[in-house]
Amino acid sequence: MTVMPDLDPRRKELKETWKYLTNEIANFRGKKIREAGLSFHNLMIMNHLFLNPEANQSELADLMSVSKPTVSSIVDTLVRKGLVTREIPDSDRRKTTLRLTEAGENLVRSIREEAVASFSKMLDQLSDEEVDSLNSILKKIRSYLENIETH
Repeated sequence: MTVMPDLDPRRKELKETWKYLTNEIANFRGKKIREAGLSFHNLMIMNHLFLNPEANQSELADLMSVSKPTVSSIVDTLVRKGLVTREIPDSDRRKTTLRLTEAGENLVRSIREEAVASFSKMLDQLSDEEVDSLNSILKKIRSYLENIETH
């Protein structure tokens, strides 16, 4: 059995605060997704299509680390809801591309705008110096994570 090292009180408090913040942000995002009648995977696909028009199901399966039939099922749901279309180009009938409908684009844009507004409200609680400090700290953590991913 491995023994977890004890954290000093400051780091323990930071760990608990981090856990609380990530859970609350996820809960807020989840609430907005559910209000739109979507699942997290639905929104993940729609957001990818918003940023990468004409993606295909294989690309989405790789992105989400799920099978192609799983993506197909999720896309079927989005097509039925009128949020995504499947297009088969005449030049290559084997290649099906996916595209957001106007309703799909509007929904993703709305959710993204609300997320940005909510994030801005959170940051409005901080001074410019605190934002700079937090940004610097998060960059250090990001750099650490990027370095361990490559090793």
